[in-house]
Amino acid sequence: MTAIKNLKGVLLLTCLLLTGTYSCLFFIYSSSPLTETFVFPGVSTILPCTKLVSSDCSLIFWTFYKGGQVLYNLVNEGQVNADSDKASRMSITSNCFLSISDLRVEDAGSYVCLKQGDAITDVYLSLLTITSLSTITNLQPGGNLTLNCVLFTFYDAGSCKYSSGFNLNWANEDGTMLLKDILTIKLTKKTRQKFNK
Repeated sequence: MTAIKNLKGVLLLTCLLLTGTYSCLFFIYSSSPLTETFVFPGVSTILPCTKLVSSDCSLIFWTFYKGGQVLYNLVNEGQVNADSDKASRMSITSNCFLSISDLRVEDAGSYVCLKQGDAITDVYLSLLTITSLSTITNLQPGGNLTLNCVLFTFYDAGSCKYSSGFNLNWANEDGTMLLKDILTIKLTKKTRQKFNK
């Protein structure tokens, strides 16, 4: 568990340093059991269609629900629906999984894999964005770093504090939860000491 927390911290720090806008996008999808995957903007992900007896994708449909109200047909009889706004970023794998490239916040929602009209797999895609308006020159001792977290989910889109069904917290590098919404953290300079032998 500690290794996972450390990996998340490394991913966040790397993302903040490598992106020009200091914006990161993390991807979380869940079916049964819960699976977590963390990726950066612009990458591809694959949503599973489990419990398939055969890999005959001509029997497979994928639908997308946004906010529980609107239904979009993404894949019909194993073929990507050309009328879908995601069509240029989607494909079907040989095992009928749905591949989506260049993930965007509007991709958050519920994806359902159906075989001949019967739901096989429900996948809930949530996208967590962490952005910073702080400049790279502020990342020094005495500087300020402001992070903003927004979670886009099947349920609603909004800040981490108000998203329903989720509990998100800021944590420090050892995994200790930070209890305030707004924190002031002092960055201290670490110096390398030379030892004479």
